[in-house]
Amino acid sequence: MYNHPIFEAEIENLELIKESIVANGYSIINNLFSDEDIKSLLDFIKNKPIKYAQIDPKTRKQIKTLHHFNIHNYGKLFRDIPLNNFIENLNSLLLNDEFYKTPNYVPGNFVVNQYTARSANSALSLHRDDRNPLGNAYYPTWLQWLIPLEDTCIENGCTVIKPKTHKLSDNSKIKLIEEVPLELKTNQVVCWDGRLIHGALKNKTPGTRWALILTFTRWYIKQEFKMIASMDSQILNSLSDREKYLYGATVEERFSPEEGLSSKGDLKYAEKKINQYKLLNDALT
Repeated sequence: MYNHPIFEAEIENLELIKESIVANGYSIINNLFSDEDIKSLLDFIKNKPIKYAQIDPKTRKQIKTLHHFNIHNYGKLFRDIPLNNFIENLNSLLLNDEFYKTPNYVPGNFVVNQYTARSANSALSLHRDDRNPLGNAYYPTWLQWLIPLEDTCIENGCTVIKPKTHKLSDNSKIKLIEEVPLELKTNQVVCWDGRLIHGALKNKTPGTRWALILTFTRWYIKQEFKMIASMDSQILNSLSDREKYLYGATVEERFSPEEGLSSKGDLKYAEKKINQYKLLNDALT
């Protein structure tokens, strides 16, 4: 059995967890969310109609999976997770750009890249989610959080990883590293560097294995989904200042000189972009 790096979700462990992600590519964290919150999230997801399937990142073929996208639009319980204090603190240690100054009450300048819920039957090929040219940089540009809503094991198709592959580009060395299953309980989450090679096993049971996958990136990485554009006007009106940074409103692409020469925006710029999307929503309804 592989000796996974496992830590309690305590503020005094943040530096140890950060260093584990830097060294191993990932860390397992215990007791970040309450049993009640996990149950509420699972109940909601199980009762939400499915609209989409998933594409395997290597074969580009559709695989048999249950998948929800942009789940920040599913209500307060889902919106609260990216704002979790522990998640914010760890992300800040690994993803912050020290040259992008934000107000003191904003803990980080990273953004949500995508936010999904997933339960698959088919296996998922080994892959990396960080699309940047591979390097051996000390810190990541992508961080992914896997939050199981149901216990996962080999039999029901848990995530598998190749530890310490987040800084390797030599395929001959990567092939020598054994795949390791991440069998997780619902009181555990795992956070990994987006460069880490990972996949998922086939679910051999009749049951589901729902998990939330929350991806954060440095602010200048293009979002997989344009978060602000996915929101209706009611949600846009309710965004906190923190969420305007978190969902990328301050770093929306400029399209004219009048929008400023700096690529790093502020809350005034965020309001302008949000108002544009509200006008678009009104035009489409």
